[in-house]
Amino acid sequence: MTTLLLPRKTPVVSRSLETKRAPSSTGGFSLVEVVVAIGIFAFCIVALIGLLQVALTSVRESQVDSSLASVMGNLSARLNTIDATELSTVNGTNHYFDLTGMPLSASNDPSVYFRAKWTAVDSVTMASLFDLPGGVNLRTWTVAIEYPAPQYGKSLRFLVGRRAW
Repeated sequence: MTTLLLPRKTPVVSRSLETKRAPSSTGGFSLVEVVVAIGIFAFCIVALIGLLQVALTSVRESQVDSSLASVMGNLSARLNTIDATELSTVNGTNHYFDLTGMPLSASNDPSVYFRAKWTAVDSVTMASLFDLPGGVNLRTWTVAIEYPAPQYGKSLRFLVGRRAW
């Protein structure tokens, strides 16, 4: 008698059932990891805010520097357009400019940011300082650019001159 062995039918078990685990404590982040991550994030944000303040200050100073260059250009143009006979009228005058360096007509204008004050320098003093030959008619002024309005806490002073022909 021969026995036939027929394949046995066994139920198929899915792998997902085989690897199913019981809930454990390794499934998420611990409180210490979360606190450390938040601390690192906060440190980075504080550093970025500090850099932002430095960048804004730098931009503001750069704007004032370029405005001062514009003010000096305007003052130089005014000096060159004044007739030689009227050069003495420059002494003691004030000129007002806005934040972009554009001239303004009145000191009570709300957009005044710079004030330029002209003060004449004695021609004998200038001739002795620069060893100028006799007969050179050089008019010289110190110009003080003061800013910001209205308290004028900062100033820049420079010497400007022109020959009076």
